[in-house]
Amino acid sequence: MSGLVDHSGIRELVVEASSIVAGYLRDIAGSQELADYMGRGAGGDTSYRADILAEEILIDFLRKEHFPARIVTEEKGVVDIVSKPEYLVLVDPLDGSLNYVSMIPYASVSIAVALVRKPFFSQVIAGCVSNIFLRETYSFSIENGVWVNGVRVEEPLCSGRAFIVYSSNPKLYRVAAEYVRENREYKLRILGSAALELCYSVLGRTAIYYNDSGKLRNIDVVAGAGFVRRLRGAVVDRYGRELDFRLDGLYRISSIVAGCRENVYRFIEYIRGRGYVVDS
Repeated sequence: MSGLVDHSGIRELVVEASSIVAGYLRDIAGSQELADYMGRGAGGDTSYRADILAEEILIDFLRKEHFPARIVTEEKGVVDIVSKPEYLVLVDPLDGSLNYVSMIPYASVSIAVALVRKPFFSQVIAGCVSNIFLRETYSFSIENGVWVNGVRVEEPLCSGRAFIVYSSNPKLYRVAAEYVRENREYKLRILGSAALELCYSVLGRTAIYYNDSGKLRNIDVVAGAGFVRRLRGAVVDRYGRELDFRLDGLYRISSIVAGCRENVYRFIEYIRGRGYVVDS
């Protein structure tokens, strides 16, 4: 597959890869040994046996497909599966692992692809998030648009009512609660899979995704945020600046706000007016 330039083909590849892993995880969900603690991965988070298994299956699939990849992943860090990789593949093989091992049906598999020579979020060429329990895939490529399962999506849906807020500053929750009270159609939620929460923010399921906890890594958000951006949603930091970040290793994301553009900028202006966000 060396020299591959058909980005729509890459979308199909990552849809297949993520669907295989999601299907495997769905089939074995509930097995007690999947919750075994395996230490901490390269990203610093708790690793369960389920995380390790999912990552091994995904890497093995890409290796068998002879995809010329440098893989950036939750457990192993950076892994080259060929001597001269052409593509960066950022993988979160089980986003929402605590949900998954607790049998809370909200978890996903996410994959995003960029060129090794262009290792930035703004240069992502394709990606996919597979919803393990709903059996849905949310995918995109720069050549082939945005897809939910086999249906192309042309416009974002902005009717979501779940307002997602993660923050290291407890004052934000008070401000967010005030905003929700003033906009009674919204309800505050924390669901536990960033990739899904991001995709949902432009599919009419959640209204907005806000996270300034400092705990997110690039692998957590790159596929979901790529989906939002390709569907003409906003992906910005808490100051309202277009977000970009490196992909050639594991990097922390200090803040991200994503969703339909009107929803995002209205909320940023609201919290700025309450003194929470100040211009940098």
